[in-house]
Amino acid sequence: MFDENENLKKDLDKLRSEMNELQKTANEEKAKALAKAESERQRLLRDLQKEIKQLYHDLNERTQQLDEAHVKLQVILICFSWCLMNVCRMRTGIRC
Repeated sequence: MFDENENLKKDLDKLRSEMNELQKTANEEKAKALAKAESERQRLLRDLQKEIKQLYHDLNERTQQLDEAHVKLQVILICFSWCLMNVCRMRTGIRC
């Protein structure tokens, strides 16, 4: 009976040791998985920041192009008005 209790105690100690080792391994794997997930999150964040920066750059370029087009349109409208006024003047001899 004493030997049986001693064997059971050894088995219990062995199982506890194995359980502790498994828990330690599980904790290490969990820490690795969390670190990997954090690394991936940071990479995705950097990629999104680069994309946003590029989108703002494109927006600024297009805004500048639009501003330049508006200036050209104003010049064309002024020239058209001036030409129309001169044609009117030449045809009628009257100041338009």
